[in-house]
Amino acid sequence: MKLAETHSLLSGQKIGKMFINEQYIPLPFDKYITIQPYTKNSKNYDYFADVIHILHPILEKEGIKIVQIGGEKENPIAGCYFVAGSLTIRESAYVVKNSLLHLSADSYSAHLAGHYNIPLVALYSNNYVENVRPYFRNDDNQILLDGKVYMSHSLDKRIKPSFAFDENPKSINFIPIEDIINGVCKLLNINYRFPYKTVYVGENFKSKMVETVPVGVTNNASFGINNLIVRFDFGGSEDFLAKQMEVCNCSIITDKPINLDLLTHYKSRDRIKELIYFINETNDLNFVQRIRKIGIPFVLFSWDEEERVNEYKLKYFDYSVVLKKNIPKQNDIPTLSGLNINDLFYKSSKITVNNGQLFPSFSAILQYKPIQSVSEIVPAVDEVNWWKELEYFYVLKKLD
Repeated sequence: MKLAETHSLLSGQKIGKMFINEQYIPLPFDKYITIQPYTKNSKNYDYFADVIHILHPILEKEGIKIVQIGGEKENPIAGCYFVAGSLTIRESAYVVKNSLLHLSADSYSAHLAGHYNIPLVALYSNNYVENVRPYFRNDDNQILLDGKVYMSHSLDKRIKPSFAFDENPKSINFIPIEDIINGVCKLLNINYRFPYKTVYVGENFKSKMVETVPVGVTNNASFGINNLIVRFDFGGSEDFLAKQMEVCNCSIITDKPINLDLLTHYKSRDRIKELIYFINETNDLNFVQRIRKIGIPFVLFSWDEEERVNEYKLKYFDYSVVLKKNIPKQNDIPTLSGLNINDLFYKSSKITVNNGQLFPSFSAILQYKPIQSVSEIVPAVDEVNWWKELEYFYVLKKLD
């Protein structure tokens, strides 16, 4: 039973066509689609920014803009005309009513689109789609994507609605970006089909990060962030590490000791957020003892084999736990097993700045393959450093 029918049954009121007193709001263009990307926790799709990055140039060629509506304090998505938080409900209704299409998660705006018979692409997660979909609808112009169906396919078992405010993992995130992109283009009658198929999404892909290698000084403000992750394990010098900490607060990742006077100086200025030390054969216990004495928060990791990591754990027992990091293997990942690496491409949520250029991975730095855009899709590489960073990648297979 649909929610509207439940309310009707309990209240004794008949279901009738809605009446909405829309209020005119001017926009600087006529052709546009609307998007409401944010709603509540388990209903939030974490990859809308990646969807819009691909859709934006496609729609621009058609003279179509993207208008982002929603509530206060929501983050703008690059490529959208941002009006979220500045419109009343009546004005939002006017904007949706006059759009070419609406894209959203399960929210009130999806019901507005159904009421106005506006083409709709909507994403669902923690409930039965049949119960919460727009009551007034036209099945011919609605594409409703159910995260539970994709999750069921991925886990090879039937997933029922959780009805939970929070989900872990979130079923909605199993919806691949290509089905959203292709759905929008289909309903807008745009002759485009995304040429890739999602085969793997790293657990940390939703966490957008900016790193820098200390071979130069990176302007953190140009990325809209307050602090940077400095990859001293990727190379560079202590001189540039110091110069970077003159510019902004830093989290430092290293696999070798760093001058303790330098660390003491910048810790006294609250420039060091934390230090991550990757332990290997040349590990230095004295370095860990000193950074703890200085008062720098630190975490210990190691890529080494289990037996050697167990030795590290005993050695550093009085200071911290040594966490083992495993290098993923292609055949151990069901959705990647058996695939030709030459058919695979990836997007990275972790951008590394090296000498003023952007790289999607350390592997790309080693091969000197910079990118022009933070969301660029580039070929995968069967190389150990690429697999080490797999948790930050959205991996796609090129379609024939």
